[in-house]
Amino acid sequence: TIGFIAQLERAALSQNSLTGPIPTEFGLCTALRGIVLYDNLITGAIPPEISTLTKLETLQLARNSIAGSIPPFGSLTLMRTLEMNSNLLTGCLPAGVGGKTGLPKI
Repeated sequence: TIGFIAQLERAALSQNSLTGPIPTEFGLCTALRGIVLYDNLITGAIPPEISTLTKLETLQLARNSIAGSIPPFGSLTLMRTLEMNSNLLTGCLPAGVGGKTGLPKI
């Protein structure tokens, strides 16, 4: 599984017709700086394990079928790019996303 790649810094898998949920094992990849999964067929919710990736700068999940609420990302203070448009998400963007300066790109 992807969790065995602890030193993975970027998972760029966009436009690959990937199906199913986002793997919770991403939470084990503590060096991750970018998760790029836009333009796939991903379903399910955003796993809360994503919020433990304190080095994460980029999260691009746009144009999938991801549903549910957005997990709290308060500990992701390095986040600079967050793209989740064209999904089935509900609720508001949690407070604290992007640290004190905010997100340059949402």
